[in-house]
Amino acid sequence: MKADFLALLLGPPGHGKSSLAAELAEARLRQGSWVLAQDANRELGRFCVEYPSTHAFLERVAATAKEGKPMPGGASFATSADAVLRLAVTLGEQWNRARGTVAQPICVVVNETTSFEGAGSTWVGQELASAVGQRRHLGLELVLCMQHAAQLPALIFESATEVHAFRQKRADRIVALERVLGEDPGAFGALRDLPKHRFTTWRPDAGLV
Repeated sequence: MKADFLALLLGPPGHGKSSLAAELAEARLRQGSWVLAQDANRELGRFCVEYPSTHAFLERVAATAKEGKPMPGGASFATSADAVLRLAVTLGEQWNRARGTVAQPICVVVNETTSFEGAGSTWVGQELASAVGQRRHLGLELVLCMQHAAQLPALIFESATEVHAFRQKRADRIVALERVLGEDPGAFGALRDLPKHRFTTWRPDAGLV
């Protein structure tokens, strides 16, 4: 089994990215994935247990494994995107790559990609680039939220299995999204007039759906 789910959510604050991210993550949880979420605003409490640190979470995992007890599959942290991704990669190495198969998919939710220390419009840090490139072997599924396409480079968009775009009022941001997804000029023009909490979905095998 190979994990192949990378959702990008784009839109201004207050338009519904966090709610959609929660819906996508909860769906992954129901399908058997663990969810590790950056959740500074405490919006995922209905299905994620809040931990004070990633270290505290690892201690809980070790303790429950030793005791043979079940453990909730959703965990949230008020920390940086890097810390949550690092935790997911560590678990992916242990649970999946070391076994040569994806025994336990891990869905990583990042509520704000600007909190990645090494990421920008034209470059991305080694940790994020490696996680995206190796995600199928590590069993990682990603849900990444950002305000507009220029906040992450084309490398990330080229790996996306779905993109959900909320309203964008600036023409240059719409053009940037069209360019990074390889769509014709004007393909995302409707984003200017989308009502709040509405979004358009794009998939690489189907385009706008």
